[in-house]
Amino acid sequence: MNCNSATLRRSEPLDAVRREFERNLGLSSDPFAQLSVVEAQDGVSVSIDLPGLSRDDISVTIDNGELTIAGDRKSEMPEGAKAIFSNQVFGEFRRTLKLHESIDPASVDAVLKNGVLTLKLSKRPELQPRKIDIRAAS
Repeated sequence: MNCNSATLRRSEPLDAVRREFERNLGLSSDPFAQLSVVEAQDGVSVSIDLPGLSRDDISVTIDNGELTIAGDRKSEMPEGAKAIFSNQVFGEFRRTLKLHESIDPASVDAVLKNGVLTLKLSKRPELQPRKIDIRAAS
């Protein structure tokens, strides 16, 4: 067992680097609250899996250029019951993403459907592609 504990101690700095990397990118090895970010011409879409949560269990905020999605998934085990087996994840979570300056923070639209929260964030109007009308010469 001494070899295993030495291996664990050696990996601690690597784990710290991995956690910091994931924190800065908004990534997580937590199986709950996994998200994806997709960029389109007019903005960004963020989808996060939140099975078992209602909209009252979730908080979405934008502050100082950061989008934060937080919530709490509570265990619904009856009082006095004992878990035989469970790989479900319960508890509080928080995911924070730094927004690019091209995103309009006033444009966020949030929809929770079938356990998936989808946020649509538009680019600032002046940065969106636009069609230029061509006038005929007089």
